Amino acid sequence: MNWIVRLFIAGAGRVGRVESVYARLGHEIHTKGKILSAEDLAKQMKPYIATDDEFRQAFATAKVGQAKLARYYLDALQRKQDAQDDKPELVPNDDTSQVNLEHVIPLNFNEAHWRELDREVAEGLYSRLGNMALLNARKNSKIGAVGLEKRDTFKSTPFSLTNMIAKNDKWGAEEVTARQAALAKLAVKTWPLRVR
Repeated sequence: MNWIVRLFIAGAGRVGRVESVYARLGHEIHTKGKILSAEDLAKQMKPYIATDDEFRQAFATAKVGQAKLARYYLDALQRKQDAQDDKPELVPNDDTSQVNLEHVIPLNFNEAHWRELDREVAEGLYSRLGNMALLNARKNSKIGAVGLEKRDTFKSTPFSLTNMIAKNDKWGAEEVTARQAALAKLAVKTWPLRVR
């Protein structure tokens, strides 16, 4: 799974090569018996999978257009964050009726609510992971699409990675980039390259 996430996020130009490598390595495992352990396989795959630095850099600017993938990434990051904390927070689940994916800068961008943000910039930030957060579905349905006016909801959520948003007085490119950089550092630990 770690390799797949790294390929999705940082695999530009590698995916086609990796498919042929998977086929070759599968043949070496099944037919030739040359690869006998997960460690052997990891050594063979290492040149094709993003390094920690490559993955962190790609994650820091990643855009995710599919809500299901964004929810998975944020859920996995939240679980990793909670495992590192002394007091774990409520862990999100896969039930979208309980936990929603929230975009701080909404798809239906209204300039009256975002006076400091240009429409083009807002559209570019919408699908960045740093602009997305997990929220309780009930709370999310009550807050609407008014950006940082949602701050109290972001602050009161049990999801520590969503709480990060509430610490900002404004929300734009700089804030999305800073939050996503923090998520990228956590991503390297969440989807490690090494085989356990």
